[in-house]
Amino acid sequence: LKFNSSNMFYPFRAFVLSCFRDNSFLFRMLHNLTCNRTGGKISALMTEDYLSQRARRADRNQFKKILDKVPARKPLPDDEL
Repeated sequence: LKFNSSNMFYPFRAFVLSCFRDNSFLFRMLHNLTCNRTGGKISALMTEDYLSQRARRADRNQFKKILDKVPARKPLPDDEL
């Protein structure tokens, strides 16, 4: 076996794969961590895309009309800054 760039990580790769094979808990834990982080990132990107598309469709004048319908009063005790 010659040592070159294609197989230089072979011993490490073999060790990692053997750990996964011998310890399914470790594999499941790493798999779940990877999936959760990836899913969370995809969800955040999709939300950002949705909000930016929605903001482009917004009408400021319509928004002001809606806000004008809200009665002027003091904020509730828990709503103060």
